[in-house]
Amino acid sequence: MSSTRSRAGLALAFCLLLCASALASSAHAALNPFVTVEGSCGINVSVGQRICIQYGYNPTAGEPQSAVGLLTIQKGSGPQVQLFNGQVFANTPNELCDLVGSSLEPRTLRFTVRRPDGTSETATCTYTVSSQSQTPPQLTTRLLINRQTFVACGSHVASGATVHLVFSSNQSGTAEVWIQKEGATSPTLLARGSVSAGVNYAVGVIAGTADGKMRTFTVNVTNAAGTGTATCAYVVP
Repeated sequence: MSSTRSRAGLALAFCLLLCASALASSAHAALNPFVTVEGSCGINVSVGQRICIQYGYNPTAGEPQSAVGLLTIQKGSGPQVQLFNGQVFANTPNELCDLVGSSLEPRTLRFTVRRPDGTSETATCTYTVSSQSQTPPQLTTRLLINRQTFVACGSHVASGATVHLVFSSNQSGTAEVWIQKEGATSPTLLARGSVSAGVNYAVGVIAGTADGKMRTFTVNVTNAAGTGTATCAYVVP
């Protein structure tokens, strides 16, 4: 009789141990970390291009709402280099942006989320790097009036208003911004300097007198791939 009870007790203890282990495994199955480059993985980027890495975690019910996150990058078979190590919050995407370096080795990103009990989950994302595009920079332009309202190129602008040319380039390089009034013999240089891919820049002037003449901004961005040019004009009626 005592042997039967002993076996029953052992069976119950064994069951309780298995059940507890199963419950713990179930509770630790849904941190759902993620890491992407420009919202994707497996993409190809160019040397000098500005890219953004998105990372975070989307846990299911019962998981911690804050945790320690570690983001690393590995070039080829080299060592993992830490990009971020700190607190992250559930369902809150984080972003880290930088220019792509000159190495053409593939990159592997790893984002690890660690629970308070020491267990963790890791997401990975890889992308490749190629030499800088041989296509010249492509530019976008628009006008910002009085620092409040965006209007299309070619718009009429009131005399005395503040007019900013807002432009961006899909490649990094050196930019020059000029302006020329209709009838003038040569343009005036407004700004010159380095620009990063995907970043908006603004160069402003005061709209001239109401003479019905067109003022034309010209922006050039130059790098090893060539020079990209765009114009954007306005009229003071």
